[in-house]
Amino acid sequence: MEHEITTDENRIEVDSISSSVNEKQVGSDYDFSAERTTKRRLLIQRTESGSTSAKNPVYVEWYGLNYSIPKENTNTWKCKKSSLESGKTRLSIIENIHGCANPGEILAIMGPSGCGKTTLLNILGDRVGNKGVKGTITMNGFKPTKCSKRYVAYCTQDDIFFPEITVKDTLGFTARLRLPRDVPLDDKLKQVDATMQLLNLTKSARTKIGDNRVRGVSGGERKRVSSASTRIRINPD
Repeated sequence: MEHEITTDENRIEVDSISSSVNEKQVGSDYDFSAERTTKRRLLIQRTESGSTSAKNPVYVEWYGLNYSIPKENTNTWKCKKSSLESGKTRLSIIENIHGCANPGEILAIMGPSGCGKTTLLNILGDRVGNKGVKGTITMNGFKPTKCSKRYVAYCTQDDIFFPEITVKDTLGFTARLRLPRDVPLDDKLKQVDATMQLLNLTKSARTKIGDNRVRGVSGGERKRVSSASTRIRINPD
């Protein structure tokens, strides 16, 4: 299995996983050890652009997704009428959802308040666990593994940071936690600088994140810090 790594300052793409595997492996937990090795090499050899892409794209598909929670954990006024009348012990949040996310595209999930948009994203981001979730999620046709899930970045709706810490220190702390131990500290900090430059955060590097009580960066800059923290690649181990 081979990967062709390229860099492009004007493009932001999801790091890719090769799907050229033996047919006997389809539907089983796939060993991403080769991708893990490639990821380490990519992290160590990352260029100053801070932007990377791999030859093969990643397709995420989900079908037949259902999610339910115990009724006693819900507000009965918000329960679906059909669920209450049927005497079910669980409340259905989303039912039989199908979809796909293609590489290089922006996918918008639209719907009225309370229809399950955030719940769907939390399920795709593996933030709700397996309890109450039914259906299938695949990456390039394979069941996601612990390793493959680390190729996925998730930005929450609310930006949660330590308000007293500066932008650069926040990203530096993220780099120390996420990047492999065999990546030198200088290389980690170079990636932080490159990411700040890419997202136009260099001028705010020494500014505190801030919150309602602490004066800090603007709301737009805070959202870019959140995006920057996801661009610092997660430790493949």
